[in-house]
Amino acid sequence: MPKIAPFRATFPAEGLENQVAIDSNVSLTKSELFLKLEENPFSYYHIFKPQTHFTEDNSLEKSYAFGKSYFKQLKEQQVLIKDKEPALYVYQIINKDHSSFLGLISTVDINDYENGVIKKHENTLTEKQTKLFKHIEITGFIGEPVLLTYPAKSKINKILHSYLETRPDIAFEYEGNRHKYWKIQNPNIIGELESAFLEVNAFYIADGHHRTASVYQYIKEKNLPDCSMLAYLVSDEQLRIYPFYRLFKSHAAIDTEDLIRKISQNFFVEESTGSETLLSNEFLILINKKTLKATLKPDYNLQNLSIADKLNVTLLENLILKPILNIQDSRIDSRLTFLSGKIGRDIVKNKVDSGEISLAFALAPLTAKDIFEVSDQQLIMPPKSTFVEPKLLSGSLIMEF
Repeated sequence: MPKIAPFRATFPAEGLENQVAIDSNVSLTKSELFLKLEENPFSYYHIFKPQTHFTEDNSLEKSYAFGKSYFKQLKEQQVLIKDKEPALYVYQIINKDHSSFLGLISTVDINDYENGVIKKHENTLTEKQTKLFKHIEITGFIGEPVLLTYPAKSKINKILHSYLETRPDIAFEYEGNRHKYWKIQNPNIIGELESAFLEVNAFYIADGHHRTASVYQYIKEKNLPDCSMLAYLVSDEQLRIYPFYRLFKSHAAIDTEDLIRKISQNFFVEESTGSETLLSNEFLILINKKTLKATLKPDYNLQNLSIADKLNVTLLENLILKPILNIQDSRIDSRLTFLSGKIGRDIVKNKVDSGEISLAFALAPLTAKDIFEVSDQQLIMPPKSTFVEPKLLSGSLIMEF
């Protein structure tokens, strides 16, 4: 069973939350980043992307040391304040689209990752993990929890929902989304939650494979006695899972008829309106101002495939991307990019019709059950198999090692 524990969090001072916190999921150009740093001296970007401050020597060591110094400065100015007592934190996000998420921010034991009690379903990229590890190693803190999920438990739900009837300790709005925190410092309630989580067999990484691997590497290499990792624990009932669009940009013109002929070896291909709900063995192909639906043929033998190989994203990789489009590693092939499935298909279609990209694939979303089953069997999904909400802010709650 995974273990949870309270910790002393570092928060922005009251009233400064939306000036400090950032959305690290948004991609910004260097000029956009520089403007944010120039306009806002409290922004967590000064710490999260400190290399923006340097034009010549852009070494990780120098820039991350600057980030550490900036963090210390914000603490001295009491822009960032560390809680005096350890706590667990009930955390609710209410997005401007009215979707809401409720979970518990806690620390978990990184040894549970080593022992397979915190389970993964993705491989990590070495370069990205190295940068995250270096940031943690030099600064000594992490500013965004890993998102972990688990099969919902009524006891946990009851405790968390009881806090919604009370006034939050921290509440602020960030870009139209509301964020609320309730501190739990009562030892009896902490004990109830610790006991309730003993009924959970495992945690599953929903978002944050690189952060988890980096924290694990840091704690093990430094041989730290405290093996705590910052996590946002959200039940599977609270997750929203979207697919990713696959966008392909060819260096040469694509023969649409030849592509359809090759895909038709394993799929029925027909014209589509593009508005229907896709099943797990179907996907859309947007090409040459057309929308096509590909449906796996019933005589295709799925029996001997693993659970991971039966997923729609894996079938797309193994039956089309690799053999037909010659994308052998979708993590690094520059011809392939990804867009969140939250984005409307019309936006993706416009990119294809305008010639910005050559073709795109749309898939049905996977489920929490898919994540559980693949992780339980220690299998791996293809990259960008799931776009998971909630998406957390960086810098709104920080854990110092």
